[in-house]
Amino acid sequence: MDQHRIGAKWVASTLLAFASLSAEALPVAINGTFHSLENVSPNSVNISSGVRQHFGAVSVLPDGSGGTTGTASQACGANLLCQNAAQGPVWTVPLAFQPFSTAPNFFSAARGAGAAPNGSWTLSFTNGGETTTAQTPSIAGATVLAHPESVSISGSGLNPSFNWLLPAGAANVDAIRIQIFDHNRVVGAGQAGVGGAGVSDIVYATALAGSATSFTVDPGVAGLKQNSLYSLEINLLDLRDPNGGAGNANILSRSRSFFDFTLLPDSSPANVFLPMVNLAGPAPIFEFQPISVEAGQQIFIDPLVAIGYDYQTGAGNPNFRTVLLPTGIGDGSYELYIWENGDWLKVADVQGGQKYDFGQIGVDRFRVLGIETGAGLAPDDPTAFITGLEFVGTGVFSGTMTAVTVDVPEPGSLVLLGLALGLLGMRRQAKLEH
Repeated sequence: MDQHRIGAKWVASTLLAFASLSAEALPVAINGTFHSLENVSPNSVNISSGVRQHFGAVSVLPDGSGGTTGTASQACGANLLCQNAAQGPVWTVPLAFQPFSTAPNFFSAARGAGAAPNGSWTLSFTNGGETTTAQTPSIAGATVLAHPESVSISGSGLNPSFNWLLPAGAANVDAIRIQIFDHNRVVGAGQAGVGGAGVSDIVYATALAGSATSFTVDPGVAGLKQNSLYSLEINLLDLRDPNGGAGNANILSRSRSFFDFTLLPDSSPANVFLPMVNLAGPAPIFEFQPISVEAGQQIFIDPLVAIGYDYQTGAGNPNFRTVLLPTGIGDGSYELYIWENGDWLKVADVQGGQKYDFGQIGVDRFRVLGIETGAGLAPDDPTAFITGLEFVGTGVFSGTMTAVTVDVPEPGSLVLLGLALGLLGMRRQAKLEH
């Protein structure tokens, strides 16, 4: 009886061992390898900006949650940056697993465009003792695409509409892909994103014709929520095969342009221009792509709330003529400053909803203070600070808004950093590429 039990236990343990070995060494299936040249705008989703190479596989099964790991490699050849990076004759980089909602089995990596050769990468994926390899295409002949201009949001509720203008010389735009990032969920933490902190999840993706200049969200598909922070990504795509679809495997080059937004309340203006958010410096900067303006015509711009902002025109832009600040933020009262003799000079106390006129000559910059820290920094209330602007002449506005982070009290051990950093900071602490 004891021998029977011992024999049964041996058989059972042997079967379990074989089952374990089988589970640990699954064949790896790779689908949709890609290699594209990207022009990435400043953003708050934690993807490095600049011109880069992006490479990987759209789907790998088993994926990273099933134990699969991946690398990409290629010979440095005559590429001096690659050689000087002490990579040796072959450069090998890890591929990060990023389970986006729209692409749950996604692996990728990115490098500066000049840091690696333009040739094909060899992708290797390993699960247990099983390794499968595949080749990406090259990006030889790819050109850098520009960003869209005059990007705006309109419409309250769960299905906002977005509008934009295509940049001059956009003849090689074969298609446009729209993606929406949700900052409430992070993927790739520990592997991807700036500092390995991961990036915001992609919860919505759709493709449009290359001539498209507008898009309305389908609320039944996107599932957007009030009081949540999102980033709209507009991809202008140069495709390998113009009739082959807008998937990653068919993209030769693309611009990746990010614009943060929250769903607009019912009382919002009809059309609000959105900025790119640059978090590279000590203070967040909202950078506006060129917006066509006319003398006396009011436009509305929309970053997140801060304790104050510096507004400045871009090179060659007409001066600001008037400003209209929002109501319903804190006590609705603001302090207005202009730049004079190398310093900020207070010129008025202004109520929200009250237009202030800078005069016929206008000003090239002004500062708004007086937004209470409680109104500006609540991490669960990314309220829009929609500002109306008029200009002294016709032209374009391509200026900036910089969140004011000076003269902010320090409660306990937390320094309040303006720009609703409750949200942005939480994302960067918790938080690649798609």
